[in-house]
Amino acid sequence: MSLLDLTNYSTADLNLSDKTYLVTGAANGIGKALALSLSALKATVILLDKDATGLNSVYDEIHKTTNGEPIIVHQDLTLLSQTHCDTLASQIQQSIGHLSGLIHCAAETGHLSPIEHYSDEDWSNVINANLHAPYMLTRALVPLLSPQHQTAVIFTLSEQAKKSTAFWGAFAVAQQGLKALVETWSAETENGNCSYVMLDPGKVNTEFLVQLFPGLNAKNYPTANMIAQAYVFLLSNRLNVHGRFLRIKDLQLHALD
Repeated sequence: MSLLDLTNYSTADLNLSDKTYLVTGAANGIGKALALSLSALKATVILLDKDATGLNSVYDEIHKTTNGEPIIVHQDLTLLSQTHCDTLASQIQQSIGHLSGLIHCAAETGHLSPIEHYSDEDWSNVINANLHAPYMLTRALVPLLSPQHQTAVIFTLSEQAKKSTAFWGAFAVAQQGLKALVETWSAETENGNCSYVMLDPGKVNTEFLVQLFPGLNAKNYPTANMIAQAYVFLLSNRLNVHGRFLRIKDLQLHALD
């Protein structure tokens, strides 16, 4: 079996009833699919997103299908402050006591355009949502990750994290900054129980893909439910992937559809 050969991987016998995970971008796409997958495995899930309607919909779906009680955090990451993060950490500590993992799925691309066409507000919003917010949330919540158990922080990145291309502007800058942040953080925590992992899902059959690439046939790409299984695999297995940049297109996912 290769590093992450998922051909024969199944979550059927997995029970995460003693685990609590916070998922950003949980109202739609991969974040929603991951939240539903974790809840189906009995985990407690904290749903963070700016889309209140979407969050309520995911809550209802989880409650209906698993009888679970997810926790909703309505937060726009472009407006996130350290005070917000500290308050969230305090509330989680008081109500739950610990976290088993933190998964960053939220993304804000803004309008793809030449850099000189960005307004100051648009540039700041994209940088805040994709770089500052993951940094602040992780720094505030890492102390809640259980030191007695293997835990993980997964950062969702894209191909722009490795090589910039025209018109991706602030998003590409934020992605490469986040990659540098995770690599630095990983080097500083080599001997801990928490794995910092970068995961590039590639193109996924979601509304987000259609908005970014309206000319593509989304049906040619993996579904969010398929991609979510790779996240579950990383969260539930003690693999030596700390500090690694993993690409889902290099994994074997066909058996998970």
